[in-house]
Amino acid sequence: MGVGPTLDGFTDFINNIVQIPTDQIDPGSYVLDFSFNYAMDICLIYLDQVPSLGPSALAPTVYAIAVYNLGADTLINYAPDIPGASDPTYWSDLRASFGINEFTGGVINFSSDQSTSTGVAVADAIKQLTIMDLGTLNTPWGRNYMAIAQNYGTLWGMS
Repeated sequence: MGVGPTLDGFTDFINNIVQIPTDQIDPGSYVLDFSFNYAMDICLIYLDQVPSLGPSALAPTVYAIAVYNLGADTLINYAPDIPGASDPTYWSDLRASFGINEFTGGVINFSSDQSTSTGVAVADAIKQLTIMDLGTLNTPWGRNYMAIAQNYGTLWGMS
């Protein structure tokens, strides 16, 4: 059957899979709860209907994995730096490394100059991405969410 998404499961995912240092999440902050709740609200609910056929009843469901990945992406986008932490610019540096504060308007499918040119085939799914979807592609966890959601149907974006 599998285990659905929980805040404890999300916290475990953040600590052990994403490997966010525990001192980088302020226990008095709302950001972990916010990220989890936001992911629960946005994540494609139909993923909850995907059956878990694995041997372990304790393993997270596909829906839980999607929620956790989207939640991790959200956390990286919104978590504030903590002045007294071991790395006081941890979140700002992480956002900079993923280019989160840079606008992404789409993907390049053709480029040329006077002597050379190159083109890339752009999948139809990429052409239909919203601005939110494009932003989600900046982190590996956002891409994982988009891959899971897209794999289970055509109504995976917000458009």
